[in-house]
Amino acid sequence: MIKHLACDLDIRVIVAGLQRDFRGEPFGSMPIILLMAQNLHPFTAVCTFEKNGQICGQPATETYRQIGGQPADYNDPVILVGDKEEGYEARCVEHHFVPGAPPNTLYPANQ
Repeated sequence: MIKHLACDLDIRVIVAGLQRDFRGEPFGSMPIILLMAQNLHPFTAVCTFEKNGQICGQPATETYRQIGGQPADYNDPVILVGDKEEGYEARCVEHHFVPGAPPNTLYPANQ
């Protein structure tokens, strides 16, 4: 559909989405969409990791998921709809970790 709009109908198409899921793996059809893009304008959020009352504040490129206030396990379902106790936070690479992740993944559990 994106290619049809952009190429066949000559319509400017703007797409926004997450590149990776909470596991650090390609999210849905985004890899294909990124390959079709003529221009990329990546944006970051602000890392919400808090320690001793201080928010990290570094650029956040990662999606951190928690369930019941704890980090989601690598084997949990990819998509979760919920409240603050079961939701997502923006995190920098330093403060992003995924328990149960295989050692060869982007975010090993031992961080």
